[in-house]
Amino acid sequence: MGELDKRALARLDELIALGEEAHSRPLALRRFLTSARNLLQNVLGKDSVHFEAFNELTEDVDYPGDLQERVDDFLGVIYAARDDIAGGFIFTRDLLVSAANFGDILGQAEHLLSAGYKDAAAVLTGAVLESSLRKLCDKRGLAYTPKETTEPLNVKLAKDGAYQPMTQKMITTWGDLRNNAAHGHFDRYTEADVRQMHQWVSGLVEQQLR
Repeated sequence: MGELDKRALARLDELIALGEEAHSRPLALRRFLTSARNLLQNVLGKDSVHFEAFNELTEDVDYPGDLQERVDDFLGVIYAARDDIAGGFIFTRDLLVSAANFGDILGQAEHLLSAGYKDAAAVLTGAVLESSLRKLCDKRGLAYTPKETTEPLNVKLAKDGAYQPMTQKMITTWGDLRNNAAHGHFDRYTEADVRQMHQWVSGLVEQQLR
């Protein structure tokens, strides 16, 4: 392991400790969010799954109340980043182009689920779902823009006959769950829903992209 990785791991450990303080201290929460976002951006990059997942968890919420309720989910992303750096796995949007990396990211999402971080797991699994649809578009020669998200890609692929209407419906369902997780609507789905989503997306990757 390089010196930079060791320093990053040490800083992540410090952020985890600060995140635990943030459960009850608004000042610690602000420091935690600012430092964590800065570290994820500088070490993993703006296009990393971890940075995107962290940012999505901060969308459409009020400070500090709503954000304080999400501390465990923020910590879930930080723990995932720490595990990936320690294990030599760095997941960026470029890497997500390769279906071979989807299994590793889904494995990380499963780990988050087992640790009780259902919302962070939903965001990561949703990122794999969207990237899988992009990969499937590439496979079928369908053009798309960088701004197209899960549902527009889903509609495009369904019109092209990539899969049956039931599959299209399920992708819409899981895309909605990912959006609910990203926008803080945690009461609209359960841990069991995320597990079902994770299993379904894993099956899609296996069937369509292997």
